[in-house]
Amino acid sequence: MPSNDKSLKMDYQIKPFCEKDAEKLYSLIDKVIAECYQTVYNKEILNYFLSYNQPHQILSDARTGKTLLVYYNNKIIASGTILNSNIRRVFVFPEFQKNGIGALIMAELEKAAKQQNLNFVELYAMMPAIGFYKKLGYEALKTCYCMSQDNTPVPFERMAKIINSAIKLTTWNLNGIKFKVISNNGPYIEVNTDTTFCFVQNGNLVAGEYSGGLIQEGELIGYINHNNFYFSYQQTNVWGEQNSGRGCDTIEFTNDGRLRLTDHWEWETKNGKGLYIMEEQSI
Repeated sequence: MPSNDKSLKMDYQIKPFCEKDAEKLYSLIDKVIAECYQTVYNKEILNYFLSYNQPHQILSDARTGKTLLVYYNNKIIASGTILNSNIRRVFVFPEFQKNGIGALIMAELEKAAKQQNLNFVELYAMMPAIGFYKKLGYEALKTCYCMSQDNTPVPFERMAKIINSAIKLTTWNLNGIKFKVISNNGPYIEVNTDTTFCFVQNGNLVAGEYSGGLIQEGELIGYINHNNFYFSYQQTNVWGEQNSGRGCDTIEFTNDGRLRLTDHWEWETKNGKGLYIMEEQSI
């Protein structure tokens, strides 16, 4: 077992994921969840977390994104994945924690994001990991909840980080403001004039929720740069279908001083793009 100092730097290796490693990585995740989170979450929630890290999901994310593994004496001791702007599946074997390995993995994933010309990265943090991500400069945007199979609320934190130092602090403020869609044009539209949005903001980072019309629930996350709000979104419609995409909003004021967002959006899970306009709701 390594000591908690920097000597480990001479002994570990970072390697890209190989498909034959899927079962080994699953075993690592199973052990970390079981040992590190059992005092925080009940069994149903632990099983819920594990259900999102099955071998077939590990393989799918590695094929479409980038997964890195840390080896020590030919054993996988840590992992991390980035898929588009989303960092996920960052786990460090319990005996090797507090050696800087998690921070190393995060630095490599952020480097990969910069190589994709991304300006920000985001993640879902389990509650015990929030402090770790804050130390790395990640900002907490909102506490979210989903339901396990036995209807137990599962809390986690939505966090993000600007990784482009050229982006300056914005003066636009969307925090707590509700918007109503005025129009939407494009293929397969589900957001319509019955859909409302609400945002939370921390610095340049913004997260939002929306519902109504043909949307059962939707969420988005992104950042503001100058007069533009860049984001990714995922939504579930009233028929239970899930889709995702990306958008860029132009932020401006209406003639009566309310905020207006003009959004150029594009599906990622199907073909098509369009434009919608939403405006701040009057109190």
